[in-house]
Amino acid sequence: MRGAIAVLFVLAAVVLSVGCMEGPPQPARVRYNDGVRLLAETRFEDAAKAFLDARSDAGYDGALRYRAAFNLGLTYARQGEKAAADGGERDPAAAIEHYRQAAAWFSDALRLQEDDRDARANLERVQARILALVDEVNQGENGLEQRLDAIIAGERALRDAVRALWQAQDERGAGADPLADKDAFDQTSTQQRTVAAEAGVVADLAGDEITAIGGKAEAERKDEEKARLVQLQNLDLYVQDARKEMTDARRNLTELKAELAYRRVEGALEALKRAREQLLDPITVLRGVAQDHVELLGHVAGIEQARGERKLGEAPVELPQWMQPVALGGRQLDIRARLEEVKARLAAARDQAQVKDAIAAATPAIASAVCA
Repeated sequence: MRGAIAVLFVLAAVVLSVGCMEGPPQPARVRYNDGVRLLAETRFEDAAKAFLDARSDAGYDGALRYRAAFNLGLTYARQGEKAAADGGERDPAAAIEHYRQAAAWFSDALRLQEDDRDARANLERVQARILALVDEVNQGENGLEQRLDAIIAGERALRDAVRALWQAQDERGAGADPLADKDAFDQTSTQQRTVAAEAGVVADLAGDEITAIGGKAEAERKDEEKARLVQLQNLDLYVQDARKEMTDARRNLTELKAELAYRRVEGALEALKRAREQLLDPITVLRGVAQDHVELLGHVAGIEQARGERKLGEAPVELPQWMQPVALGGRQLDIRARLEEVKARLAAARDQAQVKDAIAAATPAIASAVCA
């Protein structure tokens, strides 16, 4: 049951009134006490605003800054619990966002008081909740794999549309109406924005899981978590590359520059494929690389067939710009880079297996030496 996973957060700091501190009452302290009362009344948004005001206006009052930060973390954690609770209003995505903010404020409290065990305990609980919810969100059709598959399909369709725009623009020539197909360019730009937004969601989900696993001490991470962390970090790098290419592609489409937009979309598509491949086993990756290579070979064969059918005295066959050798060569380089990455992963796995075998072989001898 999801409701049974509820987390008990340390409450020690929230019940202490700042009005008890030495010195005359200050507006920041009054706002803090307002936050204590509002949090007790479960008026979370008002409480967060009061604590944030107190934190901002605390000046040199270090104790107040710490307690305000701690209770901001507690306020957002309570909101996360509410959003994650079973029922019709359950919203895991909102819970993750609340927990993320809670983690940030507990980290701020630890920055102010590094040895505070309550803040550290709450930070660890929040990170555990983020990881559990990310695992849940990433199941089924909402999983990173499925989301990336959908994004890749969308970007591939976009590439084909931009390819057609580039070919039409090239056939019209330099003297044609510069605003021809403007509506089609605008529509394609909107498509790119939609795909880019979904890529941003994937980056956020991956980032949440990276933060949750990375927040654990190295010794506390399971082997599968260590492997997952490396996968997600590599995935995130490629997704960020893809998002940059998408941003540039949108600008090029707005400027009606089909050729540049095509190259950017191609770059985004390749980056997305490599992001997806981080979550796949090497054999499955090799199958995908082989499929792309077969597609490329089909285009090369089409060029050779068109050239072979040209009769003596006829003008050379006019190939679309995206089928020119330079463009196809670029795709070949991308395929090779993906293949080299698979080789590196296989080599790393082989080396790791050899190390384990060596340790296993040496263990009896080490044990004998110790016993002697």
